[in-house]
Amino acid sequence: MCNTCGNSTCFGNCNSYPSVPNQWNTCSAPPVQYCPPAPCTPCPTTGLNLLYARVSTINLEFFNMPVVPKILIPAPGAGKLIVPIQAWNFLKFGSTPYADGTPAIPQILMSIGSQGIITDAAILGSIVDQTTQYQLPIYTTPGTLENQPLTLTTISQPIVGDSVLFTYIIYTIVNL
Repeated sequence: MCNTCGNSTCFGNCNSYPSVPNQWNTCSAPPVQYCPPAPCTPCPTTGLNLLYARVSTINLEFFNMPVVPKILIPAPGAGKLIVPIQAWNFLKFGSTPYADGTPAIPQILMSIGSQGIITDAAILGSIVDQTTQYQLPIYTTPGTLENQPLTLTTISQPIVGDSVLFTYIIYTIVNL
């Protein structure tokens, strides 16, 4: 059987037809003859299972922050960890930028447990539609990250503003 992850009873560089798209098994036998095409017995996967989330946040939710964080990705369960890979924020400007009553512009903060991932003030202070993209860092500070949601909050509490923030996230969930 030539399509079982390197265990071949035939000789040759054996690629079998996949039963799963884009997945091929290659035998390691010397190149003497080729196996006939056969249904693929999938090898154990080593890649990441990439997931995608799109979440919108409206002004009333911002007015309740930082008391009530917005959950972007729910807690994944015991023994699991959310690993964000890339994120984009798109602010669909309304008519009033967000402000907290002081000269400062409220900052958004994306976090998992006690681990802050993204801090950005520019997007909430925008007076036009704006997009920001973030390459997300490896976790750098200690904290309890197992079974924690990915959340969005603000560092100060906005009191005015009417734009909608759309957050797009590519992430994976790993077993600890």
